[in-house]
Parts: sequence; structure tokens; C-alpha cells
Amino acid sequence: TADWDHDELENLLEYALQLDAKAAYTSGLPLPVVLNDHLTLSYVPTAADITYSVESSTDLATWSTDDVELVTIADPQPPGRLTFRYKHPLSTAGKVFLRLKMTRMP
Repeated sequence: TADWDHDELENLLEYALQLDAKAAYTSGLPLPVVLNDHLTLSYVPTAADITYSVESSTDLATWSTDDVELVTIADPQPPGRLTFRYKHPLSTAGKVFLRLKMTRMP
């Protein structure tokens, strides 16, 4: 939970996304994007000792991976980039939130 550079990003998050934990900036964070009426989130998993998962919520209280699916992107840029989307169209889903969860393996 440490935050050496006081940018409100925990060191684990910065490590998992290959951000500089000693420089206070938030660029490089995955941002949600709406594509074809679906909320999507893309990231590049770079740390071998981190488990990454994308979770969704409609109320910011209950989170789950049940309504999230991996989208196949031909020749993703940068290479290795993964894109996940909320399974249901936004036009029928209402409010939806996605988050990237990271856990360091023992």
C-alpha cells in the first residue's frame, strides 16, 4: 500500500503497469473506452509475479468477473496488450464500471 511518490497510486499498481514509482504522474494508467456500445479496458500485463483481472460493477459495491470477457484484437498495439469488455451493451446495461485488479503472487 506504499506510495513513495505521493501520486495516490500504490507502488504495486505502478510496478504491475511498469510505471515509475518514484515519479509523481498518472499517465500510463489504463482508461476505459466505449467501443461498439461496450465498455472496454485494455492493459499490458508486464509482471510475471502479478495476477491481473478485470472486474465489473453496476453499483461500485459488488465486483465480479462474471460479466467481463476477453476481446480478441488482431495485432494489438503495443504487443501483448489485452482488451476486456463488459459483455452487455451499454444501451441496455445502464451504469457500468470496470476496474483492473492486481494481486502479487507469493
